[in-house]
Amino acid sequence: MKLEDKNIVLIGMMGSGKTTVGKMLAKEMSLNFVDTDKELEEKIGRSISEIFATDGEDEFRRLEEEIVKQVAERGGQVIATGGGVVLKPENIKVLRKKGIIIFLYTAPQVLIKRLKDDDSRPLIKCSDPERRLKELLRIRLPLYRKAAQIEVDTGRLTPDQVVRVLVEKIQEGSGCRKS
Repeated sequence: MKLEDKNIVLIGMMGSGKTTVGKMLAKEMSLNFVDTDKELEEKIGRSISEIFATDGEDEFRRLEEEIVKQVAERGGQVIATGGGVVLKPENIKVLRKKGIIIFLYTAPQVLIKRLKDDDSRPLIKCSDPERRLKELLRIRLPLYRKAAQIEVDTGRLTPDQVVRVLVEKIQEGSGCRKS
């Protein structure tokens, strides 16, 4: 399978840079960019926060799984996934069929700084968002690491640097070189 037929799938916690890096990486590699959360919001006609508030997390995860299946079938994309995509093993299975899965790791203290003023994250809308974020990371970290073929720490690099590292690692892994 040629690199153009594959997807580059970004997984990681909210605030890890999946959307920012994903858009830049897609541009750099001449691929389409897809954000599964945005796809879900467009399909349902409501925000992620609204879906969580009215239907709950279980229904959101079911809808997310449908979107992941649809998006994963296409090739030639950089896909930014929701932070909890790894909670359903089926998501990783379908994403891996045509995809290179990359974990954007970010330390909890960096995530907290990045997300402190973000009201759009339903899972950390609580009295102690820092504790909640650390708990989510504790649960998800092993799942991210198990799913990923490549891991990059986004806390110590600028988005441009992350993109350069990823392009190099992707090309090494695919046997492709950029001309």
